[in-house]
Amino acid sequence: MGVTEADIFSYGLTLPRSTEGVVRGRRKLYVGRIVYVALDHEGIMGFGHPREWREALVNSDPEKFLMPIRWPFLRKHLKR
Repeated sequence: MGVTEADIFSYGLTLPRSTEGVVRGRRKLYVGRIVYVALDHEGIMGFGHPREWREALVNSDPEKFLMPIRWPFLRKHLKR
């Protein structure tokens, strides 16, 4: 069973200084003005992850994790 959008935001909002916002219909979690989680409309979550470890994480489970396309976030399918 995958992680739900509600799970992500209920946990994320318990973290110090985290706030929620919506930009162009996409929910995001922030610390200050920095986005650290963003959800898109296709059930994919973008999240901050150290650049030097991204390829290893994607290679560990390519069905779940995707390399960034436009933003510097690693991406994950929520349902997988």
